[in-house]
Amino acid sequence: MKKMECIVDPDGELRYYVARRNGSRRNWLMKEEYFLCDRFFPDGAFQAYCGGAFREIVSVDTLLFPERRYLSRDQAVSVSVPDGKQVVAVRLIEPGEALDFAPQGFGFCGFDLAEALPEVSSLVNCGGFPNAFTSKDQNSYGLITDYEKAEVIRNRLAEQYPDDSHGECGIYCVFRRLNG
Repeated sequence: MKKMECIVDPDGELRYYVARRNGSRRNWLMKEEYFLCDRFFPDGAFQAYCGGAFREIVSVDTLLFPERRYLSRDQAVSVSVPDGKQVVAVRLIEPGEALDFAPQGFGFCGFDLAEALPEVSSLVNCGGFPNAFTSKDQNSYGLITDYEKAEVIRNRLAEQYPDDSHGECGIYCVFRRLNG
């Protein structure tokens, strides 16, 4: 991906940018994002839809967490998290970027693969892509634990599903913080 335009928040922290893969029609807007949202425990119908048996879904997906409140980095580490809620921290990982994003007080959940806007997860919110991955590749949060495996799956999605909007994904590392 090549950087196209930076968007700087009022505190001067780089949090968002627009990037595009070579030859892509899709833009990635989010670089680093924090939000407070409900926890998501999938029912049987959702489990069947996404092809897995997940304990809980933790994802970058904007559609799974429609009522989320965006936070600054400072707010994310200090806000009181009510029961039944979570603070999710996600970062778009560029090819070759060091995997050193680890917000203080957050637990690593895995890597999500999501298309550009509206950042819909190809792993847990698209009905499955059996030629690219199965639920056996995913952890109990519906994510991929290993970055190299996430790269392989991202490449398979692009190769096997080139005309599907979910086939071209960014890799996001996902962390979260719960109450206590």
